[in-house]
Amino acid sequence: MKRSYSLEEKLCAIGFVFQGESARSVSRRFHLGHHILYEWIESYKLRGIEGLKPHVNRKKTVVIWRKMQDCS
Repeated sequence: MKRSYSLEEKLCAIGFVFQGESARSVSRRFHLGHHILYEWIESYKLRGIEGLKPHVNRKKTVVIWRKMQDCS
């Protein structure tokens, strides 16, 4: 099962990297793949805190909305 990380955990991990710790050592500390940490860092650089917040899969939301409309 895929583990989810809170916004605070993501910010903390990114903070360690920005303070000079290697991404690999931070990823080991947080028990996550270093590639995930690199994705968080890129998202944070591009969109700030908003880039780290969970996002809704828009395509899935539209499909569910359409099915709900068919039931009406």
